[in-house]
Amino acid sequence: MAASHGWLRWLILVAILHCLWSQHCALVSATRVGEPIRLVAPTDDHTRLQADSRGLDVLRRSPDGVPVSLVSVIGPYRSGKSFLLNRLLGVPCDEGFGVGHRRETQTKGAWIWSEAVTADADADASAEPATRVFYIDTEGFESAGRSGNYDDRLFAFAAAVSSVLVYNLPESVREGDIMKLSFAMDLAKEFVAPNKTSATKLQSKGFPPGTLYWLIQRDFLEGSTVQQAVDTALAEHANPDNNRDLAQLNDVRLSLRSLGWEHIGRGLRQPHVDRTRLCELTDDQLDSTYVTQMHDLRHDIRSRAASQPRRLAILRDSAMDGKALATLIERVVEALSDTELPSWSRNLVEAFNHELVDVCSDAFRTEVRGAGGFPLETDVLEARISAANATAMETCYLSRRFGTSGVSARLLSRVNEHADACREHNALMSTSGCEAAALQCEQAMDSLSSVGVLLSKARFDAGIASCMSSTFDVKCKGPRRSYHQGRLEERRRGTREHLLVAYNEQLHARALGALVSMAIFTRCAWRSWLLESAAWLSALVLWAYPHATTFLSSTIGAPSLYETRFWFFVSVAWECVAIHPFVTITLLALLLLCSFRATVYRFVHALGCCGGRVGRLAYACLRFGSKPKSTRASV
Repeated sequence: MAASHGWLRWLILVAILHCLWSQHCALVSATRVGEPIRLVAPTDDHTRLQADSRGLDVLRRSPDGVPVSLVSVIGPYRSGKSFLLNRLLGVPCDEGFGVGHRRETQTKGAWIWSEAVTADADADASAEPATRVFYIDTEGFESAGRSGNYDDRLFAFAAAVSSVLVYNLPESVREGDIMKLSFAMDLAKEFVAPNKTSATKLQSKGFPPGTLYWLIQRDFLEGSTVQQAVDTALAEHANPDNNRDLAQLNDVRLSLRSLGWEHIGRGLRQPHVDRTRLCELTDDQLDSTYVTQMHDLRHDIRSRAASQPRRLAILRDSAMDGKALATLIERVVEALSDTELPSWSRNLVEAFNHELVDVCSDAFRTEVRGAGGFPLETDVLEARISAANATAMETCYLSRRFGTSGVSARLLSRVNEHADACREHNALMSTSGCEAAALQCEQAMDSLSSVGVLLSKARFDAGIASCMSSTFDVKCKGPRRSYHQGRLEERRRGTREHLLVAYNEQLHARALGALVSMAIFTRCAWRSWLLESAAWLSALVLWAYPHATTFLSSTIGAPSLYETRFWFFVSVAWECVAIHPFVTITLLALLLLCSFRATVYRFVHALGCCGGRVGRLAYACLRFGSKPKSTRASV
């Protein structure tokens, strides 16, 4: 029984301790304002970068449409960057970024504070009140086991994504500190272009101008101000001896100035003589000047960051929200790690211009194909492609590009692909239209050259010309026109040759039939021995001449019947009849009228001879064309 009561007491004690621990954890969670989360991590060989999804999720959780600004602190190894960030955030060391012995395990790569801060209430009126500001701590350079390329990548990353960059330096600005920013030379090569309207003759073509703080900690110098010291350090120094190291340093100075950053020099007094106890001391125990300087610095950085949310020209200078900035960070990290230095800067340009390439290539395709009218003549299509290319390259890309390295190779490739596709599409449309038009004209040729109809050279030529002008010239355009036009012309010549053979044979048979009919007509209806004889003689010659052509050609060199002048006039007469329907109908009507009148005349004359008075009266009426005054008088 006693043992069971003992176990019961232990269970009650454990439950009470659990409740107390839960309340403590809840209280700590309620008072905790955030935590550092890794944003970018180094690779295993510590030479490249890789994005961490946990840090990106911090930005993605930011409300949609709310501008986001990043403040990054860079500087040498163990220069007090993490402690500075904790002071800027207003959090103790044990809750903020790792300081001291914790730095070795935490500050590898870049870390972001999980909670955003806002500008102070008395911030600059130009600041956007909705802008959320995040702080980033970066791994210091010159640490053991790392290459210089890793430092360049890390600091280039901070410069690419941050609106405010704080360069934390001990004591003063030295030439070595400036050389640590040599990555700016590669950035300047890609992102800075000449500007005739600017006083410095340079303009940023990628990153919008941000702010670079040159923060000198433990500042004890007298005389010139920190800002004057920074301006002097960034000014180009004379190099009369063409010293190689000094020339390289001057290049870095020029690059830093040309990137468009606003360089601000600020100083901080040493907070306390015992640096190992800084995290344990309160503001009352720190140097009062340091506390005042830190308060002003915190206010200034937050105000500038809130008024400068990240913007990019390729996004039409719109402020980026958390999701857009997370995507930008992924792309920058990938671009910085894809290639070896110094080509990473060009790769970074390609990464930033990824969407712009798609937009401009789509604009090229829309301008070429959107106007329609396919198929087009080759010169017209090439002119349209050239105009669309100018629009895509100059109006779309070069005016909004990120960087200054000229036209993107990817854009050139995409534009050339679209241009080739348009040419192929134009050729297919041209082939389709020309084949359909040529087929219609070929059918017209077959119809006009059919043996079953009255053949006519003039009608054939007029029909083909009409088909060419109304069908082929309208439907057949583009690069395949010349090929199909040549093929159709060859078909026309062959068809016309066959037409001439059938035409001459048909005209010969019809002429022979007409002469025989004329002979019979003049024999039976219109008695004229002269016309009848001429008709029979002409028919005989017309029938016999073609059969004797071979013999005559071999003996006396006589031409073919179809080459004689006689046949030429026969052909012309037939063409006049065949090509003019009115003339044809008129001649047929006159011929029928004469034939009918002569036939009736002969019939009535015979009737008058055999039928007495009535026949003689009808014969007289038909002959004189008028009715007699009286029957008796007529008789």
